[in-house]
Amino acid sequence: MNTAYRTITAFISITAFISITAYRTKPPHDRAPLPFLLILLLILGLSRPAALQAEGSGTMSVSNAPQDPVQPLNDPARQLLYRELSSNEGWDFLRENEEGFRFYSRESESLSLSLRRVEVVTDIDDSLLSVLLQDVASYPETLTSAGYMRFHVMEESLSRVRAYQFIDLPLFKDRHYAYDFYRSYKAVDGVRTFHWELVDESQADPRFLSEMQSRYGRALYISDGMGFYRLEKLSSGQTKMIYSLYMDTGGMIPPRISEASNTVGLEMLLKDILSAAQAADRP
Repeated sequence: MNTAYRTITAFISITAFISITAYRTKPPHDRAPLPFLLILLLILGLSRPAALQAEGSGTMSVSNAPQDPVQPLNDPARQLLYRELSSNEGWDFLRENEEGFRFYSRESESLSLSLRRVEVVTDIDDSLLSVLLQDVASYPETLTSAGYMRFHVMEESLSRVRAYQFIDLPLFKDRHYAYDFYRSYKAVDGVRTFHWELVDESQADPRFLSEMQSRYGRALYISDGMGFYRLEKLSSGQTKMIYSLYMDTGGMIPPRISEASNTVGLEMLLKDILSAAQAADRP
């Protein structure tokens, strides 16, 4: 890496860190949009893969896409990551904002980046939140905070959705990835859980990836990521909504920026889901 590139990367990292800190310390009515926009420019995703409005969004058929659902958690590393994301133990509380969103971090046994979690308690019914979160094809309309992404559903069934995202990043190389979202609409003891995981590039359709890069430009493929949702019906009748995430953006994006972006992405996704649910509840 040449000196100029190192300087630019360092400057972006420091600026983003200062922006995040300044944004958190100001009261809501005094917060300028610039720090938040800066994070949006750097964020990946998925926050949130599951979050995603995009230019050119839609469903595309892929002729040689796998017909049978890929079995999730098919290697020990992913099994361990799933256990870490889904566990309610081992999380360090970071902060709570004025809207009641609680933020957590957890160190992984085997991964270099920390895991991030956001939770919020809402009056909205868990069944409605479950439908909105798992309706991947409607993300472009439901999740309105990610206009810098291009999103496509590659194939869809009752139990699984395989989708694709292309992220247009300034200064850094663009990213793209495919992921499998595993659906589950059944509540067990008042708890609903479901998850997504990134697909290794070798398992993604090469012709589809080539077509997307021809359309949007060259990008770095990332395959190290997973998200876990938990919707818990509380005795008060409210719902506790939890989203836990690990996403390694790869390339030259500094780890602290990736981790901070993941946290912001989690919060944005949950806010978009709550807004969509409130709109759906209106007469």
